[in-house]
Amino acid sequence: TEPGSSNPNFTKHVICPNHAEGNNEPFQFKYQFVRNDYLVESSNPVDMGENIQNCGNSYCYPWYEAYKADQGIRNLIIANTGLHVKEADKFRENFHDFVQNIDLFQQEKTSLQNNDIVMFRTSVPGHFGCEIPSLKPFSDYTEYAKFIKTNKESILDKYRWNNMFEYNDEVATSLYKRRNMDWSSRRQVNPDPGKKALIEILDVLPMTILRRDGHIGDEFKPDPVPAGDCLHYALPGPIDWWNHLLYSNLKDIYFQESTRL
Repeated sequence: TEPGSSNPNFTKHVICPNHAEGNNEPFQFKYQFVRNDYLVESSNPVDMGENIQNCGNSYCYPWYEAYKADQGIRNLIIANTGLHVKEADKFRENFHDFVQNIDLFQQEKTSLQNNDIVMFRTSVPGHFGCEIPSLKPFSDYTEYAKFIKTNKESILDKYRWNNMFEYNDEVATSLYKRRNMDWSSRRQVNPDPGKKALIEILDVLPMTILRRDGHIGDEFKPDPVPAGDCLHYALPGPIDWWNHLLYSNLKDIYFQESTRL
């Protein structure tokens, strides 16, 4: 299904030139998107086009079987829930169930030398007032923090955007703990994390929290966009830099693995 249709899920195959020495065969890979707002498996019917929701007020299309289908290759999985989960306890439960499912599948997947790579992306709150003309990014986090402490809408926080900080902390502390690392010092306490999937944090928050500009509800808002959408970003825009961060993180993982060979 194509992006933008009533079914949000899609699969694409990409063919790239191969510049490896002595090998002119093109390199190809598949990328796939599955919308699952809670990261849970549900057997109940779901259909965005018909507004049939199967996990609270959200859409949870099955993702686990799609992931397991590519068992013979190394996969990169990027996951996030955004603010679809409204309560911290529920987010915590869903996140830990997700990690457990990834670990269980990784234990079954014994044919590859290296584990799959899972990136859990941090969530970013929106910016009230994004429709004001000629907005500039915040210069640093101090300026952002001052704004949300004095802006009336930010104080009321009617969309519970501030929950994202608690969710991100849960992800960070949990993932560092499972790797036997201390979150505050970023140092490894025990060098042997055991047989677990490689789950890293794709921490887009620090760079994106400054970008109150570029939301789809800003002064250049296209007609179909609801007024005041100051959570989602337009493309091209700040989200493009998430890809740069992803690439840098993958390079770091490659160099770490190379030193262990």
